[in-house]
Amino acid sequence: MKLVNTRLIFTENSTIGKLTVDGAFLCYILEPTDRGLDASMPLSELQRLKVFGKTAIPIGTYNLQLISGVPIINRFPWITKYYPNNTFMVPELENVPDYEAVLLHPGNYPKDTEGCSLVGMTIAGPDFVGDTPDAFVKLQKTCFDEIKAGNATYTLTRDPQAWTAFQAKTNK
Repeated sequence: MKLVNTRLIFTENSTIGKLTVDGAFLCYILEPTDRGLDASMPLSELQRLKVFGKTAIPIGTYNLQLISGVPIINRFPWITKYYPNNTFMVPELENVPDYEAVLLHPGNYPKDTEGCSLVGMTIAGPDFVGDTPDAFVKLQKTCFDEIKAGNATYTLTRDPQAWTAFQAKTNK
């Protein structure tokens, strides 16, 4: 199973992309600001460009695994309505250079992420994704069995026109 997040909207506060699964739209993704990181860069370059908690992960392809979502439940208690008894699991991207615990989880605003990818069904402004419970349930139903089986990858790309426009606007 191939999950592809194509980053489309770039701001100084966040990045919003479209997540597809085997080519079909699944949801939108909100991440921190894209600072031009690429998984093929030397570690020293990634560390020079990265602002901890405020930088989207490098573009590249990563394997996924499922882990306990208890830390996310502690941050977003409303999740217990959907997942009683700490049964909440979240996908984690593996081996992201210079990052740890990069998760796909519910959330709406840049303040809800420190490098993770927030899922949402709608975009309501440049720094907001909405209907996150619906998006997470859709992600769970569509992908979790394949992630659990070790058959899923997560690829990050950028829309070239949107990225070029953002770089020109911010003089990067």
